[in-house]
Amino acid sequence: MRLGSTKTIAIIQSDISNPYFGRLIRNFVNILSERGYTATIYNTDNVLSHERAAVISAIRQNVDGVLF
Repeated sequence: MRLGSTKTIAIIQSDISNPYFGRLIRNFVNILSERGYTATIYNTDNVLSHERAAVISAIRQNVDGVLF
């Protein structure tokens, strides 16, 4: 059982170089910051094995939530 909060949210995105998603992620990060959270951003390049690795990494870091 996890105790406490890490105040970290994982953002897992397939292509952060896409201008739309880049702006969207920036807005998420700003909103999270206003609420005292930090973001860990994963870029998966639409590769399933990268997506799985990102989820596993986020779980290991005990993030408080995941935006996928």
